[in-house]
Amino acid sequence: MKITKDPKGITLIALAITIIVLLILAGVSLNALVGQSSIINNAQKVKEDSNMAEEKEIIQLAVAEGYLSKNKEEAIKDYLEKNGAIYSNPIVTFKATNDVFIIEKDGNIKNVKAYDSSEVEFIVNNSGALVGININKNIDVENFLIPSIANNGKPIKSIDEALNSVGGDFSAKKSSIKNLIIAEGIEKIENDAFNNILTIEKVYLPSTLIEIGEGSFRKTKIQNIVLPNNLIAIGENCFEGCPELIKVVVPDSVTEIGARVFKNCPKITNIIIGNGVTTIGESCFAQCPELLTIELGSSVTTIGNSPSWDTPKLRTIYVHQARNSSTEVWENGLFESNPEFIYDE
Repeated sequence: MKITKDPKGITLIALAITIIVLLILAGVSLNALVGQSSIINNAQKVKEDSNMAEEKEIIQLAVAEGYLSKNKEEAIKDYLEKNGAIYSNPIVTFKATNDVFIIEKDGNIKNVKAYDSSEVEFIVNNSGALVGININKNIDVENFLIPSIANNGKPIKSIDEALNSVGGDFSAKKSSIKNLIIAEGIEKIENDAFNNILTIEKVYLPSTLIEIGEGSFRKTKIQNIVLPNNLIAIGENCFEGCPELIKVVVPDSVTEIGARVFKNCPKITNIIIGNGVTTIGESCFAQCPELLTIELGSSVTTIGNSPSWDTPKLRTIYVHQARNSSTEVWENGLFESNPEFIYDE
């Protein structure tokens, strides 16, 4: 009996080829859908770019509102809060997206890039302290943003002193940081967290910050720093040996300034101490050869020993209170250069 081939049938080889072709087509389609240059990723990027453009426009309108107001900073803050953003001059953080922008002095608005987990890993302990950072060797950290939420979703509440002392990726890359941005939500910077990182020129602090630990920014190249209005304590030696620091305004929220906080800042010319400060530690203004004036707030009662030794140009101290028993002690040789004390009437 002769067996004939059915022309309408399908061989196993043909079936296998068909399946392979379908798998290839499926792979191409899947890659187009979810790959690195996929439709989904491209759509997501378009959405993010659109959000950022809208956020930037909101900031521009806020700045314009500020220029039209008698109180520029308050007007900017109010406008941004109404539009879902937190303002801590000069940082703007949008609550819904966690996008961060900086309003520069020339009015330019700069977005600060947040890192994904393939670029930077932020390691947080169970107490919410940032204890380590792993950085991809190819990542640019000149503008370095420390977020308030780690890659694993844990909130970051403080920056630990171990961050600056341990080895690893952060230690290798930290000397490239020029602008340091600390995100909204972080409440405390522990002792020596950024001590001796000589390249840091600008630091942007969040409105949520309550405490800056001892030596946190010692021997950095900070030029000007805006201390947030919720800050309570500034630890010892915090800004000691900052060669470019020119002026500091301590807000009314601060109650205590530790010893030697502004010691050996050769370019600083003016220090303003807010009305909430009660205690100033010893040698706080020592070895500041260009310091001309200090303003003391209405609540200062205690100033530590030798507050201004080797600070020869200090000629005037403005005291925002009436002369009293404490201020008489200050006048009687506590300040080495024997400055003039000018009191509120």
